[in-house]
Amino acid sequence: MEMALTMAQINCIRKMYYEEGLSVADIIRKTGHARKTINKYLELEDFNEPQPPQRPNRGKSKLDPFKPAIDGWLENDKKQVERSSTSTPTSWMESRSMSSTCAGWR
Repeated sequence: MEMALTMAQINCIRKMYYEEGLSVADIIRKTGHARKTINKYLELEDFNEPQPPQRPNRGKSKLDPFKPAIDGWLENDKKQVERSSTSTPTSWMESRSMSSTCAGWR
C-alpha cells in the first residue's frame, strides 16, 4: 500500500505533466509511483478531504417511550446496591481474597 503523497510531490507531478509535457509513463519512471497514483493526482481538482455527511436531527428516539421504565429499573438497582453495601467487602482486595481461585487470574 502506497503512502499518501505530500503537496510538494503532488505539485511536482502536476508540473511535470501540465507544464513540462511529460507523459504519465515518463512521470512513473522519474518518480517510481504507480500509474494509479499518478492518475489520481492528475485528475484531482479539489485537494480538501471530503466532509462526513451530517446526520439529520431525527427528533424523538425509538427508546423515548421506554426511558421512564429504564430509569426506574436503574434507580431500583441503585437502591439495592446502597442497601447491600454494608454486607459486601469494603475493598477489592478483600473481595479477591474471599473469591475462589480462577485459572490465570492469580
